Amino acid sequence: AEAFRAALAARPDDACARTNLATALERVPAMRREAEDAAMEVRFGGKEPDEILESLVSSQRKAFAAAAAAFEDDSPARVAALEKAAAQQRELSKAWLPLSDKLLESFRAGTTNEDEIAALSKTLRDAADGADGAADALEALSPDALDAMRGGESVACGLRAWLADPVRQLGFALEAQSNALARTASSRLVRTPVMEQGAAISLFKSFSERIEPWLDALEKAGQNDAGDGTAAAVPADAVTPAAIGGAQAPLSEEDRKEVLRLTEETSGTLSLVAMGVSPESGDVLPEDQLPNARAAADNMAELLALLSKTQKNQQQQQNQQQQKQDRQQQDQQQQDQQQQQDQQQQQQDQRQQDQQQQQDRQQGEEEEQQGEEAEEQEAREVQEAEEKKEESPDEEAAKALLRKVLEREKARADEKRRRAGDFPPKVGERDW
Repeated sequence: AEAFRAALAARPDDACARTNLATALERVPAMRREAEDAAMEVRFGGKEPDEILESLVSSQRKAFAAAAAAFEDDSPARVAALEKAAAQQRELSKAWLPLSDKLLESFRAGTTNEDEIAALSKTLRDAADGADGAADALEALSPDALDAMRGGESVACGLRAWLADPVRQLGFALEAQSNALARTASSRLVRTPVMEQGAAISLFKSFSERIEPWLDALEKAGQNDAGDGTAAAVPADAVTPAAIGGAQAPLSEEDRKEVLRLTEETSGTLSLVAMGVSPESGDVLPEDQLPNARAAADNMAELLALLSKTQKNQQQQQNQQQQKQDRQQQDQQQQDQQQQQDQQQQQQDQRQQDQQQQQDRQQGEEEEQQGEEAEEQEAREVQEAEEKKEESPDEEAAKALLRKVLEREKARADEKRRRAGDFPPKVGERDW
């Protein structure tokens, strides 16, 4: 685009140069979006939705604190701080795209209810639009941005709790209940203590509705254990709307009863707190409700300790299974080493046997060659001895006479053939 802009500046009246520049500029927004999507894929592609939400909640709270601090600053640095907060919020808004894709893909795999899918899709779209709106408000230096950022954080927290199993959900409720006990409200925190109390009540209510079916599923999974040291996975539809996570060991009957008792007691305590908090209560809990709020927090902590036994038991089972696998692996390695040693010994014995056979063959060939050489030497000696024998004078004279006769007879035969026209000899006629 810059090159086409320079070309158009050099030739202002060239229609082709103007068309080239317009075509290039049309591609820039799409290419920028592709680059941003690729960057988001690198950043969040390998993460699960709950991991993305955890990061989103933490980053949103930090961005809210920075924006709130900037609005409290009356110096000229306020503008730069808000612009920086707007840029951070814009980056956070981009995280909703990969999160939405992953959540919808996972949700579609577990349900065929199109209304529920559409509702989740709308919630995710609204959250992304709200994040962009918060960034726009920050750039416009509008305090309304804080409400938009607070709404985005609330949606992210709700989705995080929706995906969590009851143990993690109880942890979120305990965190909110602890924050509700604060005696001052900070403008840099997303929620006031009273708002945190409302979040704790909502989270614990969801926990109380899911805990008993979840424990039943754990117990059923333990009964269906295949006997290999690991509990079978809990069915995903045992607790709705989200799966309860990985396989865990069930509680004892005594712990189960205590969990259900504490759950019922805490639900009643939180109901008392809810009735004692009114719109006129302000940002912090009334003094008369602090004992109930503390009792609820203590019960949540005790519940969390009891439910953590499932994870500890699971870890023990995993450790036992890992030790069993390690022993099996060691045994297998020893067997493999023994087999390898046996094979090496067999190969060594075979090599020695082959070497011995080769030596025997070589020795036999050498002995045979020596015998042949001895026979040849003996034959040469006999031949030399015969050649050294002197022939008698009569034998020499007879041989000389025979040679002359043969030569004369051959000459007559040659002359006869020449006279006959060089015809070949007849059958029976001598040719010598």
